[in-house]
Amino acid sequence: MNIKKVLIVTGGTGSNFLYKSLKTKKNLIINFLINLYDDGKSTGKLRSYFDYKILGPSDLRKLHELSFNTSNKSNKKNNFFKLRIDSKIFNTKKNTIDKNLSNRISKAINLESLPKEIQTYIKNAINLFFNSKKKLDYKDISLANLVYAYLANKYSSYNIVEKKIRKIFKIKNRIFFNDCNNLFLLH
Repeated sequence: MNIKKVLIVTGGTGSNFLYKSLKTKKNLIINFLINLYDDGKSTGKLRSYFDYKILGPSDLRKLHELSFNTSNKSNKKNNFFKLRIDSKIFNTKKNTIDKNLSNRISKAINLESLPKEIQTYIKNAINLFFNSKKKLDYKDISLANLVYAYLANKYSSYNIVEKKIRKIFKIKNRIFFNDCNNLFLLH
């Protein structure tokens, strides 16, 4: 048996078709190489929250999601990588965050169906982002991005984050980063 290794160099979602096509081939080990310089949408909000001391988690999350969904028959309704927190979960009458937020998020996403370690990370991320004095724009944000950013801040390393998430969800494809310096792509 001749096993070949393939490295897909990508910016995140651009590799979907290529990966899915290669995944059908036998005897291939497929990994990815990405940068983490994204600062758009919720990724930009999270980088700003940490005073730009972390890189953007979004492309890493998307590739984990792609690898996980291609290898598993996931429940799309409760897919950790797709879950978003929107304004319906918050106390919209007062537009504030109250002490029942964690319970509402848990109920809205069916937290108990996720792996225990992810449940803990979600609770810790919610406590970090929504119970501190520093405000996060939460109108529409990826829950997984919150967890990735929380872990990146905690461990000061996306290499650790990538390894932990890959292990929890039994993802075979590794994701490598071109650099872990805190940089930005310029348009």
